[in-house]
Amino acid sequence: SSLDEVMADFIDLEMGDYVVHEEYGIGQFLGLSSLEKEGVVGDYLLLQFAGGSKVYVSTTQLHLVQKFIGHGEGEPELSRVGSRSWELKKKKARIAINRIVMELVHRQAYREQQVGFAFSADSKEQRIFEAAFRYTDTSCQSRAAAQIKRQMESDKAMDHLLCGDVGFGKTEVAMRAAHKAVLEHRQVAVLAPTTILAEQHYRSFKARFGATQGLAEKIGVVSRFHTAKENQQVLLKVAAGEVMVLIGTHRLLSQDVNFADLGLFILDEEQRFGVKQKEVLKARFPAVDVLSLSA
Repeated sequence: SSLDEVMADFIDLEMGDYVVHEEYGIGQFLGLSSLEKEGVVGDYLLLQFAGGSKVYVSTTQLHLVQKFIGHGEGEPELSRVGSRSWELKKKKARIAINRIVMELVHRQAYREQQVGFAFSADSKEQRIFEAAFRYTDTSCQSRAAAQIKRQMESDKAMDHLLCGDVGFGKTEVAMRAAHKAVLEHRQVAVLAPTTILAEQHYRSFKARFGATQGLAEKIGVVSRFHTAKENQQVLLKVAAGEVMVLIGTHRLLSQDVNFADLGLFILDEEQRFGVKQKEVLKARFPAVDVLSLSA
């Protein structure tokens, strides 16, 4: 139907999903309705707010509605229509956003002033590693890898965003950058948004680095799939410089995760992390090279 097409274009909602209306606050999506107003039949989203208040939102006003993306667990509190509470929350949010923006500006300015580590040009070992790739590079893949390595060879801290659809080969490009770092005895942190993805990366890195003698044993992972004792043993090896590539989820951002000599931070699916999460390692290691991967 035409309504379904409009919904698909603007918003992805299921019955019962929480939404945020720019003017009314947090509500709950109850479905779609057709209403007659002044002799004209129109399509509307039906939203419910605190106290059972209902608001019909015309499909021409869909830009005012977005799906609620909460922080933490539990259901959000519905807003009360007509209350000043939502306006106060928006004001506090604007103040917090302005503060975060200023922090980001100052941090980036500080990074710009730092002298980073200038990696050497590709060695014979690096060329052998890349030649061991089972598939033929695409032109985009080769170009991306070359650009990233050139930036790593600069003494300016790298901030590179690599965008590509599934199947582009972003992980291979990231592994080449990681291998280049490890060859110069600089550690690599690989941050993934989920435990399953972290474990997949761990297996991929182990298999790929197995082509280079001894390097596969220098890759570690911390996740809930391993015992607390196993994770702690890996972190001790990271601090001692025995593990050169550490893969994990948000656990990598904890203060008790200490690197002997971090040189490269790889952030996979960066769009799934919050701003502050992405800035934690940059704040601790202002001169480290950062490679972000995004679909």
